[in-house]
Amino acid sequence: MVLIQKLLNITYTPNKQTTNIVYKDKDGQTIKTDKVDGKTDEIVDVDSTIPAGWKIIPDQKIPETVKVTPDGVPTVVVKIEHKDHYSNTRNS
Repeated sequence: MVLIQKLLNITYTPNKQTTNIVYKDKDGQTIKTDKVDGKTDEIVDVDSTIPAGWKIIPDQKIPETVKVTPDGVPTVVVKIEHKDHYSNTRNS
C-alpha cells in the first residue's frame, strides 16, 4: 500500500464589508448616514457623530465598535430628535 500526501495551501483573504449608522427622526425620516468600512473578522472603530442640532432619544447610544462578520454588519439605526433650548432644564 502506497500513501500519497499532497500539500494544499489555502490563502484566506477577508472580504470588505460596509455598514451604516443611520440617524432617523421620530417619523422615520433619515437625517444623516455615516458609512463604516471593515473586513471580515475585524472589530472596527465607529467614527460617527450626532447631526448638529439634534440629540439622541434616551436609552440609545452610538456603538464605539462593530464586529464585521462573514454575513456583514447590520445597519445601526439611532433615533434622534431636535434639540430645544428647554432640553437642559427638563431633566433637572
